[in-house]
Amino acid sequence: MFTQNEIASEKQKSPEEIYSACCNAVVLIYNYDSDNTLLGYGSGVIVTATGVVYTNYHVVDKGYRIKIRNGNDIYNNIPIVGFNPFNDAAILKLPEGSYPFMRLQMMKILNPEAVFMRWEIRSDTLKLLLREL
Repeated sequence: MFTQNEIASEKQKSPEEIYSACCNAVVLIYNYDSDNTLLGYGSGVIVTATGVVYTNYHVVDKGYRIKIRNGNDIYNNIPIVGFNPFNDAAILKLPEGSYPFMRLQMMKILNPEAVFMRWEIRSDTLKLLLREL
């Protein structure tokens, strides 16, 4: 966790700077049933350069096939690698590659290329427990 002094020393970003820093890491997630009928869609955010995506569980709930759109790139058959229905949270994994991602500011991550092994949500704060590759 960051200390109050570390947070206070951060330069305030303008809305344009925030958008510029985040827009390429936001994805659209499509959820299909076994008949290839669209059940619904929602958004998610890429949180590591290796393509780990965080979204809400209700976006992928009851899905048979998950598709992700990132800009003009479309990825099919995306696996759900972790979920917690009680906290409405899910972790997905894009294919091998290098992706734009949103840095997590709520805690220091020594190795942002680590994979998610398990995660918890407490008090609406995503806490990631990482294990290095």
